[in-house]
Amino acid sequence: MLVSDLVNGILTKINAIAPGEPIAPEDSTLVLAAINLYLDSLNAGVKKSLFAVYDPALFTFNPVADLVNLTDPITLPTGWPRALLFNVAVDVGPDFGKQPDQALIAKAAESRAAILTPLPPPPQQA
Repeated sequence: MLVSDLVNGILTKINAIAPGEPIAPEDSTLVLAAINLYLDSLNAGVKKSLFAVYDPALFTFNPVADLVNLTDPITLPTGWPRALLFNVAVDVGPDFGKQPDQALIAKAAESRAAILTPLPPPPQQA
């Protein structure tokens, strides 16, 4: 998947564009900025969840880098593309005059929770 595919999916999800319709550069810029803000939020949430359970001295958290170019391929952890798609769609919908419906809002909440659910505690050593 490319960054442009994610942007297109977000705009399609809120019916701001039809599938396959070209995206105006200013719309791409707005959505890409929202994606990066959401990535920052996910990075912070995952780090907080991870270090609430595991000793930060024993683990390193590598945040997902911001997305820069629409033509770049995306490599994201499991569940993150779905969370980005639904949550950013909810966030930017009003910018495009689109109010997200309850189904989209529910999918956004569920996909975010799937990423930010605290990890199980590490097994106790005997």
